Amino acid sequence: HHHGHDKHEKHGKHEHHNEKKNANETIIGGEVVNATNVTNVPNETRSVIDGAKNETTNDTSQASGDNQKIVTNSSFHAIIEELIIDDDESDYKIAEQCSTEFEFEGDSKGFEGAFGMPGSDGQFYIIGLCEGNFCSETRKFDAGNGQMIMMKKTITGSNCIWETVKMIPIPKSAYFRDYSDIEVRPNGKVAITSQEDSQLWVGQLLGVAKGIIDPNVIAFDEQKFDLYDFPKSYGCQTVYCNIEGITFISDEMIMAVSDKMKKHGKQPYWCLEKDQSVHAFILP
Repeated sequence: HHHGHDKHEKHGKHEHHNEKKNANETIIGGEVVNATNVTNVPNETRSVIDGAKNETTNDTSQASGDNQKIVTNSSFHAIIEELIIDDDESDYKIAEQCSTEFEFEGDSKGFEGAFGMPGSDGQFYIIGLCEGNFCSETRKFDAGNGQMIMMKKTITGSNCIWETVKMIPIPKSAYFRDYSDIEVRPNGKVAITSQEDSQLWVGQLLGVAKGIIDPNVIAFDEQKFDLYDFPKSYGCQTVYCNIEGITFISDEMIMAVSDKMKKHGKQPYWCLEKDQSVHAFILP
């Protein structure tokens, strides 16, 4: 189902890329890597945390008269993989795979981004960004209801689980239909992207300082934020249609990565130019 990537954005007039930008309008961007020139760029840019595992808790029973399986009482949990990267950085091994306590409605909308940070209490925390609003599949496009799930790992016997510590609501100023990635600086500066809206929200987390989380304080500063469009074409069309990853190069510079465009007419042809690429932007 196509959700209008080519709709006209809220701001009226379009400015040429070489003119000075007003804040909250658009990011000045330049592409640094194009995947067509690079053979080893994977064509799937999602982080390893993505993808919920379908665990069937009951036996699958065979329906009489046909070969359709009926699966009852499925539950969907994200799997967090801990990786060990080889010294020469050519490969990695999976050290541990642990399920999240947090349960999703289905196998499509799970965590789409995450960051990890040590806590002031000595615990290591992972905060997962839900792709859909309300972390939901049915209410996923109910914009402005983004959520993050804060988790810590607990081990009982041979079983490990990322236990839910708290849910952190994302401010309504990030009025997005989906949330595709998050990055947090050691000073608590946050970037959150939306693929559906081709936008970037930059805000501030309270309770994060010098790369350490205070688990009792962590929350967003509701007042402090900037909202940016990724640059449009001269015809004001959305061309950064598939932003799936974001990272800070510095407080003023960000790098984004684009997934493969959707096939079979789900996205317009002008989405192809920027797909499967890495982009660098300077914040205005």
